[in-house]
Amino acid sequence: MLKKRVNLGQLTVFISQKEEERGKKADAIRIRERQKKEEGTRRKKREGIHSQLC
Repeated sequence: MLKKRVNLGQLTVFISQKEEERGKKADAIRIRERQKKEEGTRRKKREGIHSQLC
């Protein structure tokens, strides 16, 4: 199994390709959740402004 060297500041760790793929998926999920959260707050702000105008 291929190991990849990853430098985290002073710490250098070796991770397998499978672990790397798992990490990328986790990052993608985290990013998607953050985008959903931001979209929700934007919608709330927009609706709040709309209700103030009416």
